[in-house]
Amino acid sequence: MTAVLSSSVYVLLIVADYANIIHSSGAYDPSVRTNLAYVINTIVFFPAILLIIALAVDFITKLLLEKQRQATDNLDALIRAQEIAKLGSWEWDIVHDTITWSDELFHIFGLPLRTRLRYDTYLNCVHPEDREELMAVINDAIKKGVNYSIDHRIITADNQVKYIHSEGRPVETSRGHVTKIAGTAQDITEIHELDIAKREFVSLASHQLRTPASGVKAFLSLLLDGVGGELDKKQQTFIKRAFEANNRQLEIIDNLLSLASIDSGKLTLHKETVDLPKLIRSCLTQHRPKI
Repeated sequence: MTAVLSSSVYVLLIVADYANIIHSSGAYDPSVRTNLAYVINTIVFFPAILLIIALAVDFITKLLLEKQRQATDNLDALIRAQEIAKLGSWEWDIVHDTITWSDELFHIFGLPLRTRLRYDTYLNCVHPEDREELMAVINDAIKKGVNYSIDHRIITADNQVKYIHSEGRPVETSRGHVTKIAGTAQDITEIHELDIAKREFVSLASHQLRTPASGVKAFLSLLLDGVGGELDKKQQTFIKRAFEANNRQLEIIDNLLSLASIDSGKLTLHKETVDLPKLIRSCLTQHRPKI
């Protein structure tokens, strides 16, 4: 529209000058203003060039606006994805000691957006009991140029304890010097709490299952000892198999309890002598029907 308006004004001025309605001043050659061929060429050439330039500019502008809209849409989609996954991205410029966070990380840590961050600022947010281990992992990544992955706790601005899964990748120069580390951090507090609940459930269920299974073992043992009366060979065989099956059930329950102990870091090993032939016979008895 600007090009059309400018061209129209220009054509009107040239025609008005040719018709002596107005008089141009300061022209290089005043005689050309009365030259019809020159006037026609001028009112055709200049508007044409101006309109072509305007169309090109308009096309490029629309193309740039479309690219900007796509970039904005992609950024919005990324932000929504980070909010849903509770995952943020970060980059640490080691040389200048500046850290850049995505918006979601500020939400996770409970800090105001665009807070100026440095390495010490980040470390102050880490739980004191996990700080030394995290520093060792980061220092190792800088020295060796290797990626790292670690779970640790943080203390938010409102004193909440959260569990974070952090991953980092060093960025090296052509000479092999690590100048930056880029990575992600995800809030896994809910996952951690669910994992604790699962371990507690497994432990509680195992204890509850062990009580009746131990009672069955005691009664089977009494039957084998003849407390309930003398048994013939066939009855003894059946009772022994039931006794062995009950023992395997108790072993499975003990394994569940051990698994819960391993997850909680409280497993205690009890070494004891094993009767290997008896163990092999037990395995054969267990798998003979399948064989």
